[in-house]
Amino acid sequence: MKLLSPRLAGVAVAAAALVAGSVTSVQAETADTRVSVRVTAGGAPQRGVDLIAEKVDEDFNGYTAYLGVSGSDGVVRPSKGSRFWGTPRTLEPGTWELAFVDHAEEHGTVFRTVTLTAGTNTLADAVMEPASTARGRLLTPSGLPLKNVDVAAMAVRGETSLGFSVAMDENGVDSSRSDGSYALHGLGRATYELTTGERLMDGWPLMSRRGKVVVTQPGTTYQVPDIRVRVQPTMSVARTKARRGVAVVRAKLLVQRFGISKPGGTIRVYEGRTLLTKVRATGATQSLRVRLPKGEHRLRIKYAGSKDVRPTAMKHLDVRVR
Repeated sequence: MKLLSPRLAGVAVAAAALVAGSVTSVQAETADTRVSVRVTAGGAPQRGVDLIAEKVDEDFNGYTAYLGVSGSDGVVRPSKGSRFWGTPRTLEPGTWELAFVDHAEEHGTVFRTVTLTAGTNTLADAVMEPASTARGRLLTPSGLPLKNVDVAAMAVRGETSLGFSVAMDENGVDSSRSDGSYALHGLGRATYELTTGERLMDGWPLMSRRGKVVVTQPGTTYQVPDIRVRVQPTMSVARTKARRGVAVVRAKLLVQRFGISKPGGTIRVYEGRTLLTKVRATGATQSLRVRLPKGEHRLRIKYAGSKDVRPTAMKHLDVRVR
């Protein structure tokens, strides 16, 4: 089973939090298990810090819970905006990773490892420190700047990369600009793996580990070496009527949103395994003419890829030639 995180690909488990006096308590399945949390910064209570928890079981299933937000006294309490992912809606006994996230990005995310025991109260106070930032550039393998590609910092805890930095809104996430630059804010003391993807595509299918940042000093800007990414395009296909034994396939490779004007590589049309025609991809709508005998035909259209652009999945068109 693969690990999932709430922002990148959906999460499997969450928790419900209840207030008992001045502590945040969570009802576990086997007994009353409580977690007492107070957040401070510079010796004073810190307001507006979200608390989330993640764990990974022996099958590498990811479990996540949003427990609440700190008030003016620094105590974490459930909020009306609490979000839960999956079932069961309990914080079970065992080892959990806690993350304290400041969305103002003035303070870096603080990580704590806690072991919850059934019927006991676990203390998990946090001291916030000035946030750090990671900056860098995204380039194609040939060196062109990439825009509109998302970069996310995921904290490495133990042997697993967890989604703390992307779990709550925009902390630790940015989209590259026209010059390929990005900036990841709100980072705390931790080792982060940098992943790239496009959030507009379902489930971040482009997510892959691309770099690493080790934050050791609060309030520091870290420069990340250039990250080179071979982007994943989409392709639209359509056909016109087949006349006199000729069918025209219209195809367009969509890569302009990444700032790539000349994708290179070829768009190819097959019937079965037979290559009927091909044309060099330009990023504009292109017409591919194929001569076919009378009858029903199933055409396969594919972009073969280039140095900077990945291949697309095969698309199919049914054509009838009279």
